[in-house]
Amino acid sequence: MLSITIPGVSADLSKPLRKRDPLCKFDNDGIRFLFDAAFRWCYADGTANANKAVRDVAERKDTSLLVRATQSIPLVGNGLDFSGTTLPGSYVEIPASVMADVYADQHFLICMYMTLPSSDDWPAAASAKALFQGSSNSNSFVSAPDMAFIGFGAAAKSISFRRQTAVGAAASLTISPSGPGFGQFTQIAMWRTAAEFGARMKTPSGQTVTSGAAGANNTADFSAALGGFGLPLGFWTFNGLDTTELKANNYRLHRAFIENLERSGRDPQDVLDDDWQRQIDRAVFA
Repeated sequence: MLSITIPGVSADLSKPLRKRDPLCKFDNDGIRFLFDAAFRWCYADGTANANKAVRDVAERKDTSLLVRATQSIPLVGNGLDFSGTTLPGSYVEIPASVMADVYADQHFLICMYMTLPSSDDWPAAASAKALFQGSSNSNSFVSAPDMAFIGFGAAAKSISFRRQTAVGAAASLTISPSGPGFGQFTQIAMWRTAAEFGARMKTPSGQTVTSGAAGANNTADFSAALGGFGLPLGFWTFNGLDTTELKANNYRLHRAFIENLERSGRDPQDVLDDDWQRQIDRAVFA
C-alpha cells in the first residue's frame, strides 16, 4: 500500500476546510450544533450515564447527554432509546453558544431524526410533551425565554411546533402523521426565515409540510437559554411518567442539528432534502 504524507499545514485560508459531516459543507458556519448517535466520534457506544460526553460534529462546542438519577438511556439501533425511562429530564443538552448565536436574527432550522412510537403508543390527546425545547425550564416557552418547542401535541396523535413570540405566547403549527408514518424512521423539522415559519415531517412513506407567516422576532431574550433534544422536562410529569407517558416515550433519537439560516443563507427545505437522502443512503439507523 502506498502512503503519501504531506508535512505541515497549509496557510492558504482560501482552501475549504474538511468537515466531519456533509451537512456542514458549504454551510458558511451556519450549523451551530450537530449530534449523531451513529458516529462513534460523536457518541460512544454503550449505556448512557449522567454527563456522558457528546462531541459536536460541527466542532463548535461539545456538550453532554444529561441523564436524570436512576435512569439509563441505552443506545439501540444507533439511537438513544428512551422507552425504559420512568422520569423526564434526560436529553442531549444544546450548548449555550447556539442560542446566543441564533438570537440576533432568529432565523433558524431545527431538525431531529427519530424513530417515533407506534400508533398504539402515541398519545391520543394530551397536553404537549417535549421532544425538543429551547429552554430547560419545565414549562418551556410558557414561563421562560425559549426559542422553540417541538413535541407531542394536544390534538389527537399530532406533533406540535411552537415558536415563542414572548414569554407565555407562541406561534404554533401542527402536523398529524399518516398511518404508515407511525413507528417509522422520521425527520422532524421546524424553521423560521425572513418570510416563513414552517414545519415538516418526513418518513420513507412520504412527507407533510405546513407553514405560516414568519411574524415578528421573539421579544423574550433567549440568548442564554439551555435547551435539549430527547426527553426534556417540558410538560412531562416530573415525579414519574403516567401510564400514557410510559407508552409515548417509546422512541429513539438518532441525529439532531440546529442551523443559523441567517449565517448559512440556505433554503431550509433544500437542506432537509439533501440531509434526508444522505441518512437514507447511510442505512445505519434501525
